[in-house]
Amino acid sequence: MKNGNQQLLLFSGGRDSTLVAAMLMNNQIPLHLITADNGCGLFKEPLYIRYNELKNKYSDLLITHHIMSIAGSFREIALLNIENDILKFQKNLVLLGEKLAMMAHAIVYCIRNEIKIINDGLTKYQDRFSEQREIAKTYLQNLCTEYNVIYKSPIYESSIHVDDVKNKLLRFGLSPKSMEGVTIFGSTASNASDEVILQYLKEKESITKEIITFLLSK
Repeated sequence: MKNGNQQLLLFSGGRDSTLVAAMLMNNQIPLHLITADNGCGLFKEPLYIRYNELKNKYSDLLITHHIMSIAGSFREIALLNIENDILKFQKNLVLLGEKLAMMAHAIVYCIRNEIKIINDGLTKYQDRFSEQREIAKTYLQNLCTEYNVIYKSPIYESSIHVDDVKNKLLRFGLSPKSMEGVTIFGSTASNASDEVILQYLKEKESITKEIITFLLSK
């Protein structure tokens, strides 16, 4: 079944992905909200408060909220060879591996539901995190293109500070509080260079594509 102008949003319940949700639905774009569950999250209850806040405001445009288990793929990409990865790259890149797992499952969801666009809440002001760096964003855009899917980060350039995001949420009548869960891997990594980030992504490319192929064959 064709889904017309429906789009997918990788949704954590945090400020940034919530702002993207509000902006898109304010422009009459129906959304599938996809929250990735890596099996290592804590304190998930606020996420559902945020979902209900959006559902109450945009009920006709919020198509679904799907909790997508990526635990097996996350383990395979980011954890199975973690000792070798840390020795090779001299950095903890687990959350970058999580992003790859998340994108693999999002690509499969799009193909199966005939959705052409994946959005997320990446922002440049948080580019100290490897998964939010421009080099990672460009790599993931190219990966999605291989599967005829467009990957967008609508507020990457325009939201320059967390206060800017808070103000825009208030304009939409939404809470400026962050309502995302907590990952046990948060704040466990130091900054990696662009070169290391790209090297890691390329290292994990074959297993990522193998996972996509496997999931599409199920």
